[in-house]
Amino acid sequence: MKRKLFLFLIIGLAFSLLSLQPVQAAKVVFELDYLFSDSPPPADDPPWAQATFDDFDGAVDFVELRMLALNLADDEFIGQWYFNFSESIKATDLFFSIEPIATESDAIIDDLGVEQNFYKAGGDGYFDLLFDFQKSNNDTGRFTNGDEVVVHFNLAGLEAEDFNFLSSPTKGIGDEISTNGTFYSAAHIQAIGPGDESGWVAPNPNPNPNPVPEAPTMLLVGMGLIALAGFGRMRFKT
Repeated sequence: MKRKLFLFLIIGLAFSLLSLQPVQAAKVVFELDYLFSDSPPPADDPPWAQATFDDFDGAVDFVELRMLALNLADDEFIGQWYFNFSESIKATDLFFSIEPIATESDAIIDDLGVEQNFYKAGGDGYFDLLFDFQKSNNDTGRFTNGDEVVVHFNLAGLEAEDFNFLSSPTKGIGDEISTNGTFYSAAHIQAIGPGDESGWVAPNPNPNPNPVPEAPTMLLVGMGLIALAGFGRMRFKT
C-alpha cells in the first residue's frame, strides 16, 4: 500500500510541475547550415541563416516570420530567400496578408513573390514564397551578417505550421526532377570569397538523429527514475 502511495505521489508531482510550465506559442525554426550547390561555402561556420515562423503568443490568424543572417563574413550577403506553405492556402490571399516590419536592419526587400511551386532555388526544386533582397554594388540595403528582417502574415486560420512544407521537385508534369532537394527553405548567399561566387544553402536534410530531450521530457524521465529507485529500495527492505 505504501509503495503504491509513493508512486502516485511521484507521478502527481511530475504532472503538477509540468502544468506549471508556461504555454509556448507554436514555432517552426529553420537553420540553414547545409550547402547544396556546387560552389564554395560561406567563409564562416554554419548556420549561415535562420528563419523562425511564430504564432506570436497564440494570436489568432497571425504569424510572424523572422529572417536572420548569421556567420556571414566580409561582403557576403543573402540575395534571395525561399519558403513553402500549405496547398490549402491561396497564394493571392497570402500575398495580400504580408506586411514587412521596420527593424534596425538596413536590409531591403526588393521584390516579393507568392505562387505555388513557381520559384526555383539553384539546383533544388520549386518553392512557393520568395523574398528578393537588395543587391546594389554598395552595402546599402544588402542583407548582411547580423541583419534581421521581420514580416507579419495576417490571414484567417494561418498558423506557423502552415509554412512547414517541402519544396516541389518539379514545376509541372514532365519537368526534370531536382536531384538536390527537396528542402523546407533555401537561401542564395552571394559575394563569397575573392571571386565573388555564390552558393545555395538550406536546412540539413539529415539532422541530428538523437536530439536533446526538452525540459518537460527530462523532468518526467527524472521523476520516473526516482520512483523506480524508491520502489526498488522499499522492495529490498521487505
